[in-house]
Amino acid sequence: MCGTQLLPEHCREKFEDLLRYFDISNNSNLQAKVRHLLALLNERWLLFKLPICHLSIDESMIPYFGKHGCKQHIHGKLICFGYKMWSFATYHGYLIQGEPYQGASTSCDIPELGMGGSVVMDLLSELSSDQKYCLYIDILFTSLPLLDHLAADSFGATGTMRINRSKKAPLKNPKDLLKTARGSHHFVHDESSGSVIVQWHDSNIVTIASNCHSVNPLGQARRWSHKEKKIITISQPHTVAAYNTYMGGVDRLDQNIATYRISVRTTKWWWSIFSFLLSATVNNAWLLYRETDSYSVDKLDLLGVHATHCQCLSTDAWKPL
Repeated sequence: MCGTQLLPEHCREKFEDLLRYFDISNNSNLQAKVRHLLALLNERWLLFKLPICHLSIDESMIPYFGKHGCKQHIHGKLICFGYKMWSFATYHGYLIQGEPYQGASTSCDIPELGMGGSVVMDLLSELSSDQKYCLYIDILFTSLPLLDHLAADSFGATGTMRINRSKKAPLKNPKDLLKTARGSHHFVHDESSGSVIVQWHDSNIVTIASNCHSVNPLGQARRWSHKEKKIITISQPHTVAAYNTYMGGVDRLDQNIATYRISVRTTKWWWSIFSFLLSATVNNAWLLYRETDSYSVDKLDLLGVHATHCQCLSTDAWKPL
């Protein structure tokens, strides 16, 4: 126990009592245990959103190891057991809206768009139309009907897409495109809707659809060549470059939360969702703080914001009303 200072016995007992009796809603409505808190936070997150036009939608995993009907197992994820949260964030990690996954039947509000498209439209429903937005979505959500639906609502959208969702567009066979030089591409353009589908030969064939970005101007990307044993430069369509630049907002959010995740474990099924919402709020507050003049004077990092937050939640900071 060298270098470790144990809490006094009465402090530990007080903390355990607070944790035992802490609750976030009335138990008379167990079906909406976290709904009121989530709705309140979604309203606040949206209210203080930074005026950024590049937004991304992806899934976040909240670790949970107990028993619950909504617990998911996603093979290959860093967090493979837990709750799935649909996250709508800016490209630098500010969470705008969050919605927990509660089953495929509860997410498909627009049947012609499927579950993925319905989730996207639900997360965008509270967003004001006073600004032009460019949306970047994952392969789970992207489809041509969704791009057309978003274009009708004045939303730009770009996302990786499964080739079986191309509505019989005249795309190349991926096996034939793999025989071409690395960096080559093929695209088709729909003049009626303005959407474009791009196939790009990277380490594998990448298929991206967009209603706001075109193939040109072609950029360059640096890749390692196993054949030549060195880094080479290959051409890259503008659609792919824009997607790579702005898609990682939810991943940045997950990274910031995982760095200082609240590690208190209880038997309460809702605790992990509550701690995720708390950490996401601290992350948003830190990103807002970085945009203020105070940040240029005192550059407080995310750990410092967490420490300040814990200090505000200490016993001395709470005063009876």
